[in-house]
Amino acid sequence: MDKLKNIAGDERVIYASLLIYVLFCVLFYPSYYLVNDEHHYLRGAYLLTEGKFWTDNELHGYHFPSDGERYFPRYPPGMYVLLAPFILFGLKPVFLSGMIFHIFGVFIFVRLLKRLNIPSIAALLYLAYPPFVYYSFTIFTDYALTFFILLGWYLYLSKSSRDHFLAGLCFGFAFLLKVNAFVFFLGFFAVALWKNRKKFAWMLAGSIPFGSLHLAYNWVVYGSPFLTAYAFWDQFYGQGSNPFVTLGNWELFFINLFYQMVLLLILYPGMVLVLFRKNEWEVLFNSVTALLFFSMIVYTSEVSKPTLMLVVQYRYILPLTLFLIPGYYLLLSSVLSRIFGRHSRKAYFAIVVLSLIVCGLLAALIQASSERNERVAQSIVDNTSPNSLVLGREMSYFLNEFYARDYRSVRENMEGSSYKGYETPVDELMSRYALVYLVSEEQESNRTIVHEERIAPKYFSGLFKTFDLKFYLVKNESGVRS
Repeated sequence: MDKLKNIAGDERVIYASLLIYVLFCVLFYPSYYLVNDEHHYLRGAYLLTEGKFWTDNELHGYHFPSDGERYFPRYPPGMYVLLAPFILFGLKPVFLSGMIFHIFGVFIFVRLLKRLNIPSIAALLYLAYPPFVYYSFTIFTDYALTFFILLGWYLYLSKSSRDHFLAGLCFGFAFLLKVNAFVFFLGFFAVALWKNRKKFAWMLAGSIPFGSLHLAYNWVVYGSPFLTAYAFWDQFYGQGSNPFVTLGNWELFFINLFYQMVLLLILYPGMVLVLFRKNEWEVLFNSVTALLFFSMIVYTSEVSKPTLMLVVQYRYILPLTLFLIPGYYLLLSSVLSRIFGRHSRKAYFAIVVLSLIVCGLLAALIQASSERNERVAQSIVDNTSPNSLVLGREMSYFLNEFYARDYRSVRENMEGSSYKGYETPVDELMSRYALVYLVSEEQESNRTIVHEERIAPKYFSGLFKTFDLKFYLVKNESGVRS
């Protein structure tokens, strides 16, 4: 009877904590996206609502790979599918998607813990894990990917063939979200093939629909089932397309591996140690595969910087932490019992409360950054006329699809150069339009400052420093938009 009371009490604590998360969502709801990747997901979803996978409008195809005639979104279509229903109601509703995934993820995680014979109170570590909360306030693919890996893992542990088919369906959709998603579910297929061929067959059958859809999308959009957007970009522009830059460079490999270990050590202290304890084969296989994979690829090394690794790099291994949390609860409970004895439960709740406070601070930081980006976008709208050409150096501030402007992100020197991916020189573009809006701190003469504020840059570095943001409006008297 006491055990049943404890279970009921634990679930009440979980739901009360979930209400705190919902309160964060209400108080700190983002008003705008933060970085370029989110910008691309929104544009791809917007095209999907118009029944298109590409655009033939040069001015709306910036930073899209192109075959010279059409401009394609840069990422797999899964996230576009998830965001499209929200975009029908405007820009701001899209941020509900990650919050919904987190709320439902908590319920699924509680049920997963029961199948793993782990106390449901461990779900608090999932609910209050700062990276999960941070990414649930964004529209990065990585948290949606984590949700579908979680759902697939839960269904995988069932004894029902129907659930095994649905698990395969979840893993197939994860592949539709991100090409490298396979490193997080390959272990389920490998162990099923080894131990239970029937389960493997049902999972394989379930993975075929979305897996085939992804290959078909690549074929229609990029010309080959096995050609992704980045590979297409590299092929079309003659750049190198081998992502495995650390092969033959063991120093870089171990640097990447070290950074990932650090990430798994600091937010939940010692979580990486779970890898060295007794684990299910699936968990060990997926975790080691992910660590090795992300130690080899170029994207890991590009963002291995102390100021960015907590945000940018963490998202790559976000689903990996999902596998470690159940084991981490057992490890943490053991350590707390040795230190605090009969007060270990109170110590556990204190850790969760501290983690929730960190989550609230992160949510507030995201809201502040999103409001900054929204102010920038609104400033552009207020200071330019409809259908103006807008040139800038930061493409995460503006969406053509939601404003009657043609925004371009142009890096380096603008006049006399060509925009990457286009044949039209920038100075020729400038001569064709009446208004050009520059996001720049160069050549202040003959510029009219229309927006200036001291703000914090993106990510956690905003906690430590600020910089001046200035926008300059250029009026081209001779240029008239046709």
